Amino acid sequence: FNVMTEEVARHGRIKTAFGQYVSSAVRDGILKGDIQLGGERREITIAFTDIRDFTAWCEHTPPEDVIQTLNAYYENLVQVLREYRGTITRYTGDGVLALFGAPLDDPDHARHAVEAALKANALLEKINDIRRIAGAFELRTGFGIHTGVALVGSIGYEARAEYTPIGDPANVASRIEGLNRELGTSILISHATYERVADRIIIGKTAETSVKGRVEPVQVYEVVGTNSCTTPSITPTTSSIPPELNQSRG
Repeated sequence: FNVMTEEVARHGRIKTAFGQYVSSAVRDGILKGDIQLGGERREITIAFTDIRDFTAWCEHTPPEDVIQTLNAYYENLVQVLREYRGTITRYTGDGVLALFGAPLDDPDHARHAVEAALKANALLEKINDIRRIAGAFELRTGFGIHTGVALVGSIGYEARAEYTPIGDPANVASRIEGLNRELGTSILISHATYERVADRIIIGKTAETSVKGRVEPVQVYEVVGTNSCTTPSITPTTSSIPPELNQSRG
């Protein structure tokens, strides 16, 4: 009985630790054997986001403060993405790649991706209100969202694999995100995503631009809000308080 109890506890610790590195949906799928090496083709919506001017800020900021700021930002972002059924598959330092519609089926993946980006932006403004008090670096992000058919699955080998999308949609989402700097926007979606959410969103700027890796230009739309009359409750986590403010309080 003691051995069995110890094994159950150990399994719980492994599951908890594993969940820190992948989403709960991916974790449970792997543990159940539903996600194997290889993949499948399915229509998904991919959201790519990163922090602007992050590298320049890192150059004159203590590394401990950088990590604390990143972790606080990601804590809030992950909660929002999970709320809208998003799965984070990759961290790229100051960037995040999230899937909607995989590994769990979601017929409203495009809408959920756009709504998640809007809520994440609204939450970031609350975080910046706190950081502004401390005179801290304000976080500014951009979102690039694209819908399309991609190969998704566990890529790698048995000792080290990653659940990730392969194909054109991931590349397009990343390139669209980069256009935010040129257009002075925060959330840009492709025409493929726009077709699925047009009746639900309020758009601002539109542009047709070339995207590296594509022959034909890509039509993008700035999303500034939704047609919904309800405003979700938005409260940052307490860990969003920047190190500078904590020090001043001490």
